[in-house]
Amino acid sequence: MTVDKWDGCAWRDSTVTAGTTYDYFVTAVVGGIELPATQHAQIRVSGSGGPVFTANGTTRAAIQAAGDAANAAGGGVVQLAGTPSAPVTYALDGMVDGTAWSNVVIRGGGKTATIIQPAPSWIGNPGSGGVSPTLIRFGRTVNTAGSLAAAINPGDRTTQWTSVAGLAVGDVIKFNQRQPQTGDPNTFLARCRSLGIVHDPTGMDDRFPCETNEIVAISGTSVTFRYPFACHFTTSVVPQRIVCSRVGVERCTVQGKSSTNMEFFWGVDLGDSAFSHVADVLVRWTNAKFIATKGYRNRIVDVDGPDGGAAGYGSAGTDGNTVKYRVLAEEGANLTMVGCVWGTSGDTHQQSWMTGEFMQRVVVRHSQFFDTLSHAVNEHGTGSRYWLVENCYFHPGPNGRAVWHGNGSWGFSGETITRNCLVDGGFDALYYPENPRSTIVLDCTLRNFSNTALWINGWAGSGIGGIQNPANYGSIKLVFRRNTVSTTLDTGYGVVSDQGVPTTGYQYLGVKDIVINGNSFAQAGQFRSAVWLRGDSTQTNRFQIFDNSRTYLGSPAWRATLPALVPGDYLNNNGDGVTYGSRSVQPWEVESFAWEGYDTVMSSNGMPVTLTDAPVITTDASLSNHFRVTLGGNRLLANPTNATDGQKVIWEIIQDATGNRSLSLDSAFTFGTTIPSFTTTATPNRRDFLGAVYNATTARWYVLAVAKGY
Repeated sequence: MTVDKWDGCAWRDSTVTAGTTYDYFVTAVVGGIELPATQHAQIRVSGSGGPVFTANGTTRAAIQAAGDAANAAGGGVVQLAGTPSAPVTYALDGMVDGTAWSNVVIRGGGKTATIIQPAPSWIGNPGSGGVSPTLIRFGRTVNTAGSLAAAINPGDRTTQWTSVAGLAVGDVIKFNQRQPQTGDPNTFLARCRSLGIVHDPTGMDDRFPCETNEIVAISGTSVTFRYPFACHFTTSVVPQRIVCSRVGVERCTVQGKSSTNMEFFWGVDLGDSAFSHVADVLVRWTNAKFIATKGYRNRIVDVDGPDGGAAGYGSAGTDGNTVKYRVLAEEGANLTMVGCVWGTSGDTHQQSWMTGEFMQRVVVRHSQFFDTLSHAVNEHGTGSRYWLVENCYFHPGPNGRAVWHGNGSWGFSGETITRNCLVDGGFDALYYPENPRSTIVLDCTLRNFSNTALWINGWAGSGIGGIQNPANYGSIKLVFRRNTVSTTLDTGYGVVSDQGVPTTGYQYLGVKDIVINGNSFAQAGQFRSAVWLRGDSTQTNRFQIFDNSRTYLGSPAWRATLPALVPGDYLNNNGDGVTYGSRSVQPWEVESFAWEGYDTVMSSNGMPVTLTDAPVITTDASLSNHFRVTLGGNRLLANPTNATDGQKVIWEIIQDATGNRSLSLDSAFTFGTTIPSFTTTATPNRRDFLGAVYNATTARWYVLAVAKGY
């Protein structure tokens, strides 16, 4: 694998050290060229500092008592025993309940040093349905005092509230207005119709709106959030504030009872927590979920999951839903998985490794997925938007797929980008049923599959809400660019669009809005098409196929199966001499999401963030490089948190209408001979600017600039 361009595109630390930062830099590969690591590709899982609380004993009660004590002290590390040469096992007689914790991390001595598992007396789910017991659980929400005064539409950042009581900058708010996904899919669709719920991929999707977002500014009853919203919410939604944050599990093994035991457990459930993580962990044998997460900006980092347990999908006496989805992400946003290894080569009894539902802005980077029965990374057709899968290696089982977005029964998934991945094997390398908002596949190597490199089908509206446009039925907004497709089997196709079965109310007998260019297809099958677009020209059109090549037994032999060409289609330079139409660049031909760079914009371009005025003013440096505050009294500017080495920050300090407000600086601010001190301008409504640069080695903010009296 070292010769493949996906490999070596990330660096990962293998340990978490107290008081330091757990850094991952991942580079993107575009057009085969590795780009420098960028700020938005840095993942920080901070090893919790603060006091250490040792678990006195190897029981659940010992871990619980240490965690409760750490939480009461304002945070800390629950330290578990064990070394690689002398491992220690913690046998739990019930769940470790961290739902009321914040700033508490459970840390072992390493993956082979500390083992957490159920005690023999704790009986798990037999696998016949229902909820399995969980070893470690976090996450909790409370309803906000106020509610929305106006609806939220996709793309909004500033929202209007009836009251902002109890809200503060840095709070994470959950909005959940999704319809219950229960019963037969056709019954579900009929219920949506009866309620007048819109499921239009060209606009808003009211079937599954669910999202978490972070407050960055409050002005009156206007609340501004960090990310543009992906979903539409009405004023009837009940906002919830996440009150469990910065928790996690590090440096240990979390497992079921044994490799042969058939009882079902969940490993770690991050639940509705924020800024939390599972890092440097081995998880195995749980039979049910390895890791579950909701919440906001949670991280799954350097996790190995080689064996789900003795019970596989379809095992006798087990419920299929109990066994599915080793990593389940639902009802959240901004999840990142990086540096993980899932599965074991040759073991195909696991149904899936990572599944998401109702999840916005998900990144899966530089991870490896082996031999799934069905799919490795999957969005379940529940309207999630903005998924990025990048720099990953997939070895699906004979009937498996690497990436599966959308569902022929429940409906479409949102925008997805698969970039610079290697898929080696499987039935379909990539599988996208019902994915009309856009599917982007860039710079991937797809090989040794038995059916297709990419299978995709279109969508048709059902007339709900009266806003669907029949001209967009079948639109998939596909960009398939600079990929290398090869198979040694005589059965493999390249890009195939299915006609679909319209009886479900979603699929459509054709596809539209397709760009396939710059790809290399090498196929053993003489009569297998590199591109096969089904449907006639009234249903399948607006496709642009150019600058591709196909070889058969080493000789150029372009082959495509297409409907009759009509205006709007474009063919050129595919090795067959056929030219038709003219190139028309479409606005959806993107190679990255706007939100990918949003963290960079927030932290390097200096979008101002308004700080909350208080006797002690706090700054989360990860939110911006420009902070603004109006002083309502004599204040202290506390040492900023979450800064990066070399970060430069400007504070805009404004006097209120009274004036004569002072601002003292905390202990990390350091002056030199050029600027020996700082005082504020006393005149009412005037503003001063204070600039400083952070040095991580000395943990100091060196004051570089003061400009006063504006």
